[in-house]
Amino acid sequence: MSIRANTNYAYRQLALTFYPPFLRGDENARRADCIHDLLHATTCILADYAMSEIRRLVPENDAPKYRAALCEELTERHEAMTCDLTALVERLLSGQCLKATLTSHEPPL
Repeated sequence: MSIRANTNYAYRQLALTFYPPFLRGDENARRADCIHDLLHATTCILADYAMSEIRRLVPENDAPKYRAALCEELTERHEAMTCDLTALVERLLSGQCLKATLTSHEPPL
């Protein structure tokens, strides 16, 4: 882990903590890490809400495997979305905005 993001939804605050491995990367890797974590911070409010709704609507005792599968799927899709958006923002920042495409291997819903 090179960056840790802590959000405070009520006050719309974000705190980023940078760890030593962050400095070992080159400039491009550091920029990508920062973009990635900033995007996580902005999308986690929706992902966290969806996770809490899964946990509320699917009690652990009633359907533990189904609940676990839903939680895992949400986590994977949130990460995929963050990675796709990171790649898009990097391309936009590098001036390749007309060539920007998403990289997800998942078909659109």
